[in-house]
Amino acid sequence: MFNQKTKSLINHLLISALIFAIPSNLFLVLTEKTAYVHGLRIDYLLPKFYLSDIIFLLLTSWVFFSKQIKFPKFEIKNNLFLITATGAFLLFQLITKQPIVVGWQIIKIIEIVWLIFLLKSLWPKLKPSLILISTNVVLIFQSTIGLLQFFNQKSVAGYWLLGEPNLARPIDLAKQIIFGQNLILPYGTTAHPNVLAGFIAAILILNILLFKKIKPNKLAIFSLGFSSFLGIAALLLTGSWSAGLSLIIALILIKLKPTSKNLIVMMIAIWVVSTIIISKANIFLNTTNPSIVRRQYLNQSAIMMLIDHPLVGVGLNNFTTQVEKYSPTREVVRFTQPAHNTFLLILSEIGILGVTFAIFWLKKLNKPWIWSLTMTCATILPILTLDHYLYTLQTGNLIFATLLLSFKNFLDPRQK
Repeated sequence: MFNQKTKSLINHLLISALIFAIPSNLFLVLTEKTAYVHGLRIDYLLPKFYLSDIIFLLLTSWVFFSKQIKFPKFEIKNNLFLITATGAFLLFQLITKQPIVVGWQIIKIIEIVWLIFLLKSLWPKLKPSLILISTNVVLIFQSTIGLLQFFNQKSVAGYWLLGEPNLARPIDLAKQIIFGQNLILPYGTTAHPNVLAGFIAAILILNILLFKKIKPNKLAIFSLGFSSFLGIAALLLTGSWSAGLSLIIALILIKLKPTSKNLIVMMIAIWVVSTIIISKANIFLNTTNPSIVRRQYLNQSAIMMLIDHPLVGVGLNNFTTQVEKYSPTREVVRFTQPAHNTFLLILSEIGILGVTFAIFWLKKLNKPWIWSLTMTCATILPILTLDHYLYTLQTGNLIFATLLLSFKNFLDPRQK
């Protein structure tokens, strides 16, 4: 029905639209009933349908309609026990006060896994030069929005600009003292400056890898230089140390291309040390900085949850429903957020059994992906250790998928 040229054009248009929608915080709330804990509305408990979900559904429908995908062989008989055990575990996860929240989180995990598989199948059919145009456009757009927000200290156009936050409520916003003034940090169209910084870092990494795959000309060099300049300026103004460190780590690892084993050892060592330091910030860092102290409280709560529910955790996306019970301070009542350590957060929510099942599935399905996965986690280790948005927010999920696919398709030593 469609010739190859038409398929290629539609593939590029849909994937470009998806890239543009990654940092969008434009969403429809499906229900608010799940979001209240002791009368307090928790944003992380809202089931949301994002703009990027619409593009994801369009892309999925198009790929099936145009018959561009082949499913890998998977023997159900040989994996019946693992399938049954995982199914039972997921059903048990639904036995909670917030089954809708758990169910929606399961759907989101399936969605991101499917999207990674889908894009991996389409990637060989894409032209790096065209994808580079898309990434440059979104980087310039988001950076410009962020810079305008910072220098004008107000929203550019409001929520209908891809979900741009309302910057007219300074009490609820991320601010920092710069040149003696308490200034609102750049948000772009994301939910937080840290998320904008993470997105910018991911696109800068992808751009570097894409640029190595094309024949550079003056226009490509100029556009890449211009977008990178704006991106780095916006990233610096967000004040996100974790995203900045991730970008630096990526540049080093791209040059070195270390083995999976070395990456895993490095990650475990850094994670253990940094987790201990943050959890005992008052001792090791001798600080009363509210940001660090809050992380300390939340991380300690995650550890207590894991001790109390070691096998199955408190339930997917249920950390914020339980944190008040486990926190050593009442501070979390007005700062109810997930633990700012993604590894601890996941452990506290799904326990040792959940992590074990995840590892088994990774080994079963993703042996060719191990290097790319460890490379991705090593790159974003500062974010995984100091924040949670790569796991809890849709934009974060898509940032993770972007980096994973970038390393898999453009840097993996085993990739042909």
